[in-house]
Amino acid sequence: NKDKYLFHSFGIKSLAKNPVIIADPSRIHDYFVSEEMINSAVSYFKYFNDNVFKKFNIDLPGKRILDISGDSGAFIKEAEKLGATVAMTEYNLNSVNYARDVYKIESARFDINKDNIAELFPGKFDIILLRAMVMFSLDLNKFLSDLKKIMHKNTLLIYNSCVYPNLAPILRWQFDDY
Repeated sequence: NKDKYLFHSFGIKSLAKNPVIIADPSRIHDYFVSEEMINSAVSYFKYFNDNVFKKFNIDLPGKRILDISGDSGAFIKEAEKLGATVAMTEYNLNSVNYARDVYKIESARFDINKDNIAELFPGKFDIILLRAMVMFSLDLNKFLSDLKKIMHKNTLLIYNSCVYPNLAPILRWQFDDY
């Protein structure tokens, strides 16, 4: 019984099996469209813009950008405000719908272990963001092979890992049903 795990009494999320998550593992990320996460994404874009795009003289106006694992779309919407044409993927369908319906962003559901990224959007991208998602791939060679199909010779691929294997994420996510 998961309720008897050591850290349960210390306020760690309920460790009971969640039938909603078992039925659709992507639902574990429904919180991506919460106000807190959206505000966090906007703040993180400002940091990312200053410390990556501006620091390395990457101009966004006129660029076609794909944000793979784009949460609610709030992050990449900020790039659109700066003149980029944007698209995004997310594993969580609620987030995909939110990005499409609220931000009017071209968006698609993407499961890195089942889907081919090259089949989701026509054409090539100038910038592709891999944000906190590569670690979920069971076949990185296949994913990268598919990714090449939407890149041109000058595509900038930015890998940004936001999840570090320390005690906090291990305790937070080790019992996820998916």
